[in-house]
Amino acid sequence: MTVFIFIIVLSVLILIHELGHFLAAKKAGVKVEEFALGFPPRIFRKKIGETVYSINALPFGGFVRLFGEDEPTKTDQRRSFFAQSLPTKLIVALAGALMNFFLGVLIFAFLYSQVGVPQKEVSQVAIGQVIPGTPAEAAGFRDFDRILTVSGRAIGSVEELKSVVGANLGKEVQVEIDRAPIVPLAHKTIARGEEQKTTLKVTPRSEKEGEPATIGVRPMVLPLTYTKFYSPPEMIYRSMVYGVTDSISFAKQIFFGIGGMLQNLVVKREVPQDVSGPVGIAQIVGEVYKIGFLPLLSLVGVLSINLAVLNALPFPGLDGARAFFVIVQGVTRQRISPNIEKNIHLVGLALLFLLIILISVRDVGRLFG
Repeated sequence: MTVFIFIIVLSVLILIHELGHFLAAKKAGVKVEEFALGFPPRIFRKKIGETVYSINALPFGGFVRLFGEDEPTKTDQRRSFFAQSLPTKLIVALAGALMNFFLGVLIFAFLYSQVGVPQKEVSQVAIGQVIPGTPAEAAGFRDFDRILTVSGRAIGSVEELKSVVGANLGKEVQVEIDRAPIVPLAHKTIARGEEQKTTLKVTPRSEKEGEPATIGVRPMVLPLTYTKFYSPPEMIYRSMVYGVTDSISFAKQIFFGIGGMLQNLVVKREVPQDVSGPVGIAQIVGEVYKIGFLPLLSLVGVLSINLAVLNALPFPGLDGARAFFVIVQGVTRQRISPNIEKNIHLVGLALLFLLIILISVRDVGRLFG
């Protein structure tokens, strides 16, 4: 099931990306020779009008093949990509990345319309697990209860919780908790709506003589974003605003993260441990899918922004490099030889595939290690 869900997620992201190139080219009057999902060998082909629509066996990519993409054509130059103006070429080259970014905006906006618009971000001490057979279980504590106060004292850290509990061995204490529903999205954990406070009474005990008093929970620090609901028109507007700001914020984080990864590759000759390839991402998708639809949707949004930023980079083989060559041509009034440009892109793609293979080997090692 994990592989199936991953292929669906990947196919959606690729479809949106290639659709951007396709629509931009069609709008500009450029002839689209083929619209393909995946890389050959081909498993499905159908020609509609002047365009071949195909599905290929390798799902890790896709392409839109344009008429006159790499060199001048002898016929129908008006519909050749090569003959288009610089602005048109730039729009077509970057349209895929823009579509992925726009998809991220729409996903985040939809999520906030469902879970509420962010109001404040806090880090609270929460119960990671209630241990069976302990005072906490008997008192009615639940996993992910957020502890606000103990006997009137505000709790701001795990150490404070342990200190207050430890000082009340055998004494009943009142614990104020928050039980606002939690939605664990991929990019943040949402406390849906306003705080829902309740108070429980519990008596700390010591499991063994001389050991600190405990109520029987495993505490943790949980970063939370509290949200609020508005009237439908205002909800739509505020959700869209946060969708845009979140997407821009993620794009910046991803950009600088890629910069750090490249620095590691050059200086330390290693890939950062938090970077995942297709195998690692598939595993993450499978785990998030088990949590629920909204968390999975938020992950798709994050991946879509990742894809947008990655493709916009001026690295050979990516859309950003194609845009870079277009800009160079516009500035110098000279075009790099089509064969040279094609070979540069091929080298870039080979390096990218090599990097993906190396990361995937490490991901497989983690999976079975």
